[in-house]
Amino acid sequence: MSGLWMMRILPLLFLGINTATDLRKRRISLCSAALFSIAGVVLLLYLHMVKEPAAAMESIRDMAFGVLAGVLLLLLSLASDGAIGMGDALVSIVMGFYLGLWRLLAVLMGSFLACGMVGMLLLWQKKADRKSRLPFVPFMLLSYLGLLCMEVILGW
Repeated sequence: MSGLWMMRILPLLFLGINTATDLRKRRISLCSAALFSIAGVVLLLYLHMVKEPAAAMESIRDMAFGVLAGVLLLLLSLASDGAIGMGDALVSIVMGFYLGLWRLLAVLMGSFLACGMVGMLLLWQKKADRKSRLPFVPFMLLSYLGLLCMEVILGW
């Protein structure tokens, strides 16, 4: 399996594992976050230092900005007294290793949109109130799957 496919499949596996734990326990697996972060860095360095050294600095810069976007979400979580879950911010940091800044922002935008639509539907059906909390990682998984489909079908 090529390294580029691994850079697509590993985040899918990470989101799948954490979707299950987020739905069941409302928690994120710190062990999986650490393992997938290390795997992402090692794979990215291997792909670009060994296979494509000319593009290495641009990819490392994009990865760093993706991680920084996740760190900003973590700071926002701390500042908002947990309105955005720290686990969700941690998942965003890990995804930043794989997606870089722009693809991570696309996934987050799709996730916020889908989560907001489900939240409005639940409010409208009176199955939740405005203080209710929804697990966010399943929406990240859904949005990432949408991004993968667009990349495969549309060649983005």
